[in-house]
Amino acid sequence: MKKRRIKKEDCLKSFDAKLSGKVKGWVFAKIVIGSGGHQDNVFEEAQTFCDWVVKYGNETEIYIILLDTTLIEKLNDLITRYEGYPNLLIGNHIKVQQFIIDKYYEGDGGSRGSNSPQMS
Repeated sequence: MKKRRIKKEDCLKSFDAKLSGKVKGWVFAKIVIGSGGHQDNVFEEAQTFCDWVVKYGNETEIYIILLDTTLIEKLNDLITRYEGYPNLLIGNHIKVQQFIIDKYYEGDGGSRGSNSPQMS
């Protein structure tokens, strides 16, 4: 950080997994049931993660924001806000798994599905 003069606030703060192998990238994964306490900060952290990806993300990697939540409207707002960023995948575990199956599963002779991770 010192050598490249990168500010602390410009660094990726929160991620829960690193993907390597055929799929390369990072995962932010949270469960949010209801609101209150730290639950209220999760969507703010997710947005910060997405903003970081937009500004600094590597175009050859995928960045997954996996949110299992009862707050569907907040999840949909996050998805809508970052439409058009092809290396951002935002959704619940079912949608994320289905995207990965559709895009990367080769058991039937090749990849299937869209190249874009955007989901609704």
